[in-house]
Amino acid sequence: MCGIAGSLALRGPAPPGEEEAVRRMVETLVHRGPDEDGFLSEGPARLGMRRLKIIDLSTGRQPIYNEDRTVGVVYNGEIYNYLELRSELEAKGHRFSTRSDTEVLVHLYEEEGPLFPQRLRGMFAFALWDAKRGRILLGRDHFGVKPLYWGVFGDRLLFGSEIRALKAHPAFRAETDPGALDDFMTLLFIPAPRTVYRGLSKLEPGTVLSVESDGSRTHHVFWDPAAAVARGAARRLTDLRETLELLDAKVSECVKMMLRSDVPLGVFLSSGLDSSAAAYYASRHQKGIKTFTIRYKAGLADSYNEDREAAKTASFLGTDHTEIEMELPQDLTGLVWEVLSRFDEPFADLSALPTYMLCKEARKHITVALTGDGGDELFGGYPTSIATEVLTYYRLLPKMLRKRVFPALASALPTSLARVSLDYKLKRFLQTAQYVDEPMAAHFSWRGAFYWQERESCYAPSFYGAVKDRAPYASSLALLKGSEALTLKDQIQLADLRVHLPDLYLVKADRMSMAHSLELRPVLLDPELAELAFSIPHSWKIRGFQTKWILRRLLRGKVPDEVIDLPKKGFTPPLSFWLAEGRFQDFVREVTRSSGFRGLGALREGTVERLLTEHKERRADHTRRLWAILSLAAFSK
Repeated sequence: MCGIAGSLALRGPAPPGEEEAVRRMVETLVHRGPDEDGFLSEGPARLGMRRLKIIDLSTGRQPIYNEDRTVGVVYNGEIYNYLELRSELEAKGHRFSTRSDTEVLVHLYEEEGPLFPQRLRGMFAFALWDAKRGRILLGRDHFGVKPLYWGVFGDRLLFGSEIRALKAHPAFRAETDPGALDDFMTLLFIPAPRTVYRGLSKLEPGTVLSVESDGSRTHHVFWDPAAAVARGAARRLTDLRETLELLDAKVSECVKMMLRSDVPLGVFLSSGLDSSAAAYYASRHQKGIKTFTIRYKAGLADSYNEDREAAKTASFLGTDHTEIEMELPQDLTGLVWEVLSRFDEPFADLSALPTYMLCKEARKHITVALTGDGGDELFGGYPTSIATEVLTYYRLLPKMLRKRVFPALASALPTSLARVSLDYKLKRFLQTAQYVDEPMAAHFSWRGAFYWQERESCYAPSFYGAVKDRAPYASSLALLKGSEALTLKDQIQLADLRVHLPDLYLVKADRMSMAHSLELRPVLLDPELAELAFSIPHSWKIRGFQTKWILRRLLRGKVPDEVIDLPKKGFTPPLSFWLAEGRFQDFVREVTRSSGFRGLGALREGTVERLLTEHKERRADHTRRLWAILSLAAFSK
């Protein structure tokens, strides 16, 4: 695992001092790769990297070149099928000088050109310099597990694994995009390709960006999730037994490949099906593997704890299990600031705090951890998918009931601060359905922060004036372009895979793990497994109100029945309760009174105090809004 950064001078040679500028960019990424650095300096190209040694500890130093050094690469990630690809390339006459998975990239590019990543099974972001053609290629894996940012500033292309790397370059210009802030306030994240800064983009998953030294650019899409979902719809599986056999073999194959490592490895285990699947298949291939889980200190809401079920699974599988206790820390300011500042732009996933703590403690024992990320997207794990389908029928009710009666009844329900309580789900559904009729637009609202319709009352007038004409969730809906022919169920799966997964959940996993130089490997995010999952009928994924039905069938007898029969919990801390405590509320007041926060001009005067009061008095659960506000304050700092 690594961090990469660099530049390409456009329409001329690299200016004096460019190598030193790139070195400063790379220095901001030491946490991603504490073991060593490496640089490529040739013609207009300046590439750099920081490395966390995982495979080939002795000879895998980057950049790595082809035989005549006309192609060089720096890269972040792991290629799990590198041994198979290496054998194939050696048979074609390519000569390898290392045992690293990185070297596969330069030789595969020579064979197949810019679309070569379609042959890769892994997680990656790379920058490849082709000296003969005078071009640089930036590429990102199928699902967006590994990040990559890019932008053209003046006469230079800049790129990096994190925004902080680009900000370290003197050519970078930081101009905040109001539309991106609006996306964040309603979604809790900023959908790709947008970032919080104008002119700076996220490279989209499944894409290679080719930039010539004359400045011309070409996007090569090597994996299109909409097309993949459509392929699955065209070849639905019909035999349940055969499907379970195929699924068992493919998941086992994926986990076996992802166990390839020259450093200590373990599994993150919760009460969920996905992490339980990762632990089961890992323990099948590696006896006594280490597992780790979070336990919240006694006295906190039991609805947030998963340690009992995780311990039962660990005992069932015979893993070497460790529980990590978490409580509201005394140094609240330090922890929240450390976590939220890792994202470089406003970002407010609620599980960032426990993920950070879990990674911090796990890093004392291991360097690589397997996770279950991606299972919800592939196998129908989100109750919000059910809500989106229910909305299509709810819209048929009389307008008076939908717009006035039901929302009024829901608002009268007492507020619980328990994890995703029934009253919270009802209020979220009815408030959204009151104003957003389009199912896919509503789908992006279920997990958001501020409702679309409350922006005018919460935003500062000048900020609202800049974004008021935007269509509801237009940035997210734009990512579904080309999926109009798909069924609603397929569109829902595509939305979760194309938007929430890369821009919310995988961002959180990457930043929180890399803060501690820990590599996370999501065992279910494999292109071949995804293609198989897309061909599974939706009726085998969600049955009635039960999610991930097919995965429950697959794991029956492999993990404890108690775990299989649990409803989805999600990996969130008891923030709802913490935000009702006096010292946490005082902390929110303090940071939102800063000149930096006020300078953003995002919220109307009195909004923060109103939200804090209503939350403390349990008139409403404002956890997501308040956490989003804290993230905005961290960004402003």
